[in-house]
Amino acid sequence: MTVSITNHGLNNMRQRVSWVAVPDESHFSIYNLPFGIFSVGNNQKRVGVAIGEKILDLSVLAALDFFDAKVIDPDVFRADTLNAFIGLGKPVTNQVRTLIQEWLCN
Repeated sequence: MTVSITNHGLNNMRQRVSWVAVPDESHFSIYNLPFGIFSVGNNQKRVGVAIGEKILDLSVLAALDFFDAKVIDPDVFRADTLNAFIGLGKPVTNQVRTLIQEWLCN
């Protein structure tokens, strides 16, 4: 399974700046976007990615057709564990991260 995205100058990513404000001391810059599980209050746990002091809800992006639903089942982002998403394999998770990095820099 592959996610179909293109490389839009990602070889020069060090020159990219995100439109999300990230404190200098943050471990979660545009170059390090970790996947994780989060919830707000008593809401359902779901998959997100950290950038700076914020969390990007991947289930919302999936609901907005940000990811190709024919390639990645949107339900993997509504799960309360990373198992289904990580189970898609490193090539898919890397490409999802790259797609998010592109978007956060445009």
